[in-house]
Amino acid sequence: MTNLIINRVNYILSDEVPNLYLSKIDNLIFRMQVTHFKQRISNRLKEETFSQWANGLKEEDYIYYSFTEPSNFDFLAIKSEDYLFNRFKEKFIREQLINFFKKRAFLVEPFPKGNDLSVYEKIDDFNNEWSIYRRYDLLVRTHRKEVAFNIGSEKTLISNQTQTFERIDKIRIIDNQDSFIKPLGGKEGVNNCRIIANRDKRTKLGISNEPRKLNYKNLYKQLVAFYNNQLLSLDKDNFKIEAGGLKNVEQIDLNKVNINENLMLFGKEKTDINAVTGMRDYGIYKPSPKAMDVKFIFVYENSRDANQLYLYLKNGLKHYPGLWSYVGIPIRLSDLKIQYSGVDDLKNRMDSFLAENLPNEYYGDLLAIIINPNSSQDKEEIEEDENPMYYEIKRKFLEKGIPTQFIQDKNIHSGSFHYFYQIFQSVF
Repeated sequence: MTNLIINRVNYILSDEVPNLYLSKIDNLIFRMQVTHFKQRISNRLKEETFSQWANGLKEEDYIYYSFTEPSNFDFLAIKSEDYLFNRFKEKFIREQLINFFKKRAFLVEPFPKGNDLSVYEKIDDFNNEWSIYRRYDLLVRTHRKEVAFNIGSEKTLISNQTQTFERIDKIRIIDNQDSFIKPLGGKEGVNNCRIIANRDKRTKLGISNEPRKLNYKNLYKQLVAFYNNQLLSLDKDNFKIEAGGLKNVEQIDLNKVNINENLMLFGKEKTDINAVTGMRDYGIYKPSPKAMDVKFIFVYENSRDANQLYLYLKNGLKHYPGLWSYVGIPIRLSDLKIQYSGVDDLKNRMDSFLAENLPNEYYGDLLAIIINPNSSQDKEEIEEDENPMYYEIKRKFLEKGIPTQFIQDKNIHSGSFHYFYQIFQSVF
C-alpha cells in the first residue's frame, strides 16, 4: 500500500463573486441576527442602503439571505463588490450542494447536528407506509477547498404518506413548505407531514437500533459510487467538484501531524496536541456545570477491581492526579451498582436492573463504568452477524442518557493511567 485514501474531494470555485439577497421574512435558506450581519458586511456596504432597508428591525431580529435571486417577493440585493465574500463562502458552497441534491431527488437536511449538510437517497421500500433511505453527511472545508463526506446511516426510515403528531413529539419532519428535513422542535401550526422514524417508531416497526459494524471495503465502494454517480455531476460555471477521485495521503506524510490543526485548548489557556498529557498537565479548559452532580455506577465482577479503580480515580496514580486534586470534583458513587459473575449473568441482569432502578427516560447525572464484561480479544473473535455484549450494554445505558466507559481489569492493576483521560472526558 503506497497511500491512504480519505473520504474527501476538492472543489473548484470561480473567481466571480455572487450577489447576496436579503429578506425580512423566513423565505430564504440562511439566517443571521441583525447585529451579527452588520459586523459581517461592515466597511463595504453603503450604510444608508442597508439602514434604510432594515428600518424597523431590532438587533436581535433575523435577516434571511441566499445567493440565489428570489422571484416572488421583495428583497434587497447586495452587489458582489459591496460585501466580503470570504465571510460567506462556506454558506455559498452549502447552498450549491443543497440545490444540487434537491434537483437530483434527494431529501435534504440543511442544518443537521454535527455536519454541514445531510442528504437522503431512497434505497428500497420497507413496506407500503415506509421507505428505506441511506443518509450521506457532508462537511465543507473552505480553507482546504474540499468537501468531506461519509455514510451516516444505512437504514433511515421515512414515511411515504403524511402523518399526524403532537407538537411535543421528538421527531424530525419533512417541512411541507420547503421540503427540507427539520426537527419538529415544538413548532406551532405544523402537522400532517411526512416524518423520519425515531427510536420509538423504529422499535414499534421491529427495526434494530444496534450500531452497525463498519466494513471498510464496502464503505469505500459506496463512497466512490456516491462520488462518481452524484458529486462529479456537480459541474457549474461558478462551482464544481474536481475530477480525479478521492484524495489520498502519500506514504511519506502518513506519520506527520499538522500541529496547527490538531491543537486542543486546556486550562490556563494552554494548548497541546496530546489529549492525555494536556489533561494531565493543564486540566480541563472549562468544567461542565453538571460535573459536580455526576455519580458513578460501577459494574464489576470482582470487588477488588472496583475498589482499586475507585481509589485511583479519587487519589490519582503515579504522576496523573485524581479527579478531586485535579479539578476539585469529588468522586461521587451512586447507590446503584451491578456485581455480576460472567458475561451471560451480566446480560441477564441488565434489563431487570434498568427496569427496577432507572424507570425514567433520562438521567443526566450518572456515568457507568463497566469493568471487563468482555476483553478486546473477545470482541475481535465475535462473528460479524453476532451482537457483542459491549454494544448491547452501551446501547441500554445510552437509551437512559447515561454515558459509559469500559475498562479491562488487567489495565487497572497494570499501573497504566491512560484510561483516566477517557473517564475524565466523560464527566466533563
